[in-house]
Amino acid sequence: MSDNEENKTVSINDIRKGLESTTEQVQSSFDSIYSTLLRSLENNVQMTQAMNNMVVHMYQTNVRIETKLEPAGNGSIHLTLHVQNKTQFPVLSLKGSIQFESDKIDLEYHTASIMNDSCHNLFEQSIHLPSQSHYTQSIEIKPKDLIQCNGLISLSFPSPGNNELVHINHRLGIYLIDQLVKDLVTSSIVSTTHRVHRRYTIAFIRHILSIPPIHGIYPRMIISLHLNNYTIEAEIMELCEQSVYAQVDFMSEDEALLMKLLHELDVLSTS
Repeated sequence: MSDNEENKTVSINDIRKGLESTTEQVQSSFDSIYSTLLRSLENNVQMTQAMNNMVVHMYQTNVRIETKLEPAGNGSIHLTLHVQNKTQFPVLSLKGSIQFESDKIDLEYHTASIMNDSCHNLFEQSIHLPSQSHYTQSIEIKPKDLIQCNGLISLSFPSPGNNELVHINHRLGIYLIDQLVKDLVTSSIVSTTHRVHRRYTIAFIRHILSIPPIHGIYPRMIISLHLNNYTIEAEIMELCEQSVYAQVDFMSEDEALLMKLLHELDVLSTS
């Protein structure tokens, strides 16, 4: 091989090696740029998700449901619903639902308002709830029979961050004591087959049995709790501990109903 041919071969090999080295450097640069972009995109996604989570948490913490249940005196129960928006932002397209464990309950919707101004019923049509405002709804719960059951009020609205629905839930209980009509009677009408003793505070007895303030609470006082064919009687037997507590006898021909009611009262008296 001549010197010229040998020099030419060496030169081509040097060029090839140089190109390979350059290609490797370019590939390495592209890999580095890709990795940097990927990390940046991942960080942006994580930051966006974190911000969306913060917005959802803010709404779930500061949009609150409050309920008040009161006996209607005819077997039905008055439910007053309050929804408060304590955030600095409006709640848009707010929609609600009420579900009960039993299908033996009808609902009758009455007045609805935002800050005392009439508005749509959010259980039938979505509403906008401005910041620092509250929604009030009156509902009559009408059991078809004397029952105990739990219910769930659920509100939903799209999050401003990503339009995913934010859910806020509130549980409530339907009690026998709220459905029973309460009357003071002068004598017992129950054929006493089942009698159970209980001891409650006077304040609890007055509240739970709807005894008006103008009436005192005294021994041999009888309160009839009734609805349709169901009847339970509560008789005050004795006042004790300086009239802070009272011994009460509950009587009914229906033992199962009586024990369900007393379980309710035991729970409510300690809550």
